[in-house]
Amino acid sequence: MLHQYRFRKLRALLVLVLLLSSNIASSEAVRGGEVLRKVVNKLLKTRDLSLSFEKSFYWELAGETQRLKGQFYLKKPRRLRLETEEQTVVSDGDTLWTYVPENKQVIISSYEQWQDPLDQILRYSESYRPTYLGMKKVQKSWCYLLQLLPNKEGEEIVQIKVWVDKKKWLPLKLQYLDLNGNTTCYLLSDVKVNSNLKDSLFKFRPPKGIEIVDMFQLRPDIPEKR
Repeated sequence: MLHQYRFRKLRALLVLVLLLSSNIASSEAVRGGEVLRKVVNKLLKTRDLSLSFEKSFYWELAGETQRLKGQFYLKKPRRLRLETEEQTVVSDGDTLWTYVPENKQVIISSYEQWQDPLDQILRYSESYRPTYLGMKKVQKSWCYLLQLLPNKEGEEIVQIKVWVDKKKWLPLKLQYLDLNGNTTCYLLSDVKVNSNLKDSLFKFRPPKGIEIVDMFQLRPDIPEKR
């Protein structure tokens, strides 16, 4: 009798553990989706955005890490400015200027040649499934940590981790793992939204004495400037 009692008690405990485990998994999936939806909605409603970033790229094959700092500005529709030590990329919504000081060269092309970061976020939110991993601190701010895995095989990015500010619903850190084991990480700071960025920020005047390569003239397949 004692043996049967202990067995029933153990069985009841195992059932309880399994029920709790399934509930936790379910609540994490819902919470991950909710957090991701709030981030996407926040970005879709944002008129302009500015931030500083630190990028680190770990090259698995060579065992090396490359680092880069910069600033990024975005204003709808389709205006952007990216500044790093290596290059400056500016778009007024139609024309895209890519200035590389080391080459003393500016390449003029169409905005369509640029991969819109908002489009990327929307694609990931639709083709990757989110899981809530817990609360973590990033730069003294509490963040929801999400892991995103692809819905189908063959995606170049096999895992994404996003640290979302609990109060602002904006990413403060992003980490991408690709098929080759390389890891790209972005640490974001001084993130500001709807600060009425001036239109002049999204115009570019090439410095004197540099080469200008106009892809509209060299590539007739590129859409004409408006």
